[in-house]
Amino acid sequence: MTYLNDTSNCPLSTNCMTCGSEDDLDVGTFDIGPVGVMCATVCADCVDEAETDPHVFGNLNLVQAVYAAGAHAVHLGIDVDEMARLMEQEAAA
Repeated sequence: MTYLNDTSNCPLSTNCMTCGSEDDLDVGTFDIGPVGVMCATVCADCVDEAETDPHVFGNLNLVQAVYAAGAHAVHLGIDVDEMARLMEQEAAA
């Protein structure tokens, strides 16, 4: 079964997506609403905020959000339709 929070195939960037820091980075997954789930490199200082504040990635426009969710789906080896199905299953559980 595919888990949407799996980051084993997601790339680690050289800086934090939220603040630009280059220190203590890791890849996390974040729910971006009905568009899907995205992966992003975040620093230790930003990870808690990114997990609890849905507006952290609010600077993404719709095209960027769709692209980010699609990219994460590729990292998972699924397509966006499968991602939507998995999101529905998680919501129902």
